[in-house]
Parts: sequence; structure tokens; C-alpha cells
Amino acid sequence: MVNYWLVNHNWLSFSQTREYCGFRAEFEQKKIQPSDRIVYFGDGFVLGLFEAVELVKDKFNGWNKPYHYQVRIKLLEFPNNPPKGGLQVDWLKAKFMIRKDEGGSANLMPLTEKEFEEVVHAISGK
Repeated sequence: MVNYWLVNHNWLSFSQTREYCGFRAEFEQKKIQPSDRIVYFGDGFVLGLFEAVELVKDKFNGWNKPYHYQVRIKLLEFPNNPPKGGLQVDWLKAKFMIRKDEGGSANLMPLTEKEFEEVVHAISGK
């Protein structure tokens, strides 16, 4: 079963690698499984859509902060992914902010398949 996630990191983290996303807490990393789909989100913009490949520890060390628990990711191939300069998706930003304000994780949020497909549509224009 494929699950869908929003991973929230800033633009700088995204620019440092598109092969990994990282977490400080192992429980966040362990929620994601290989083949899951990830909306990489930062600074209020969708930065790209990815597939989780494997869970690793300390493979990438180029971030400004230590994110020991990592997910190796690969870019999903379709038009305009990743969107140049990011893509603002207001409903997704609002949902994330509400969830965060309610005590949800600042780094990881589950999405439905329909929500993921809406982001795909927004990026690809299809």
C-alpha cells in the first residue's frame, strides 16, 4: 500500500540535496516506507514530488543541522517536476499550518491520494 506524505523542510535543505530528506526523530522517518509518495514542501511552496526509495541513517551530512534519520528519495518524472522556484499551493499550506497549530509534526504530515493527485495536477497542469 502506498502512503502519501508532505515533508516540510526549507528551500536551503532542498537545494543541498534532492536525493535525501531527513528527520531528527526516528519515529517520523519510520512512518515512511519505500514506494510512498512525498510532496517536498518548504517555505510555503511545493518544491518537488518524490518516491521514497529506502530508509537510511547518516548517509547525507550536508545540511546545516544533523538529520540522522533519512529517507533516500527519487524525483517522480512528469512535466514541470520539480517546479522552477517552487509552486505555491494555498490549500496545502493552510492545511499544514492548521495541523501544525493543532500540535502535529512540523516536518511530516499525511496526505490522501486525492490531495497528492491535486498537487500533481497543479504542477503538471494536467
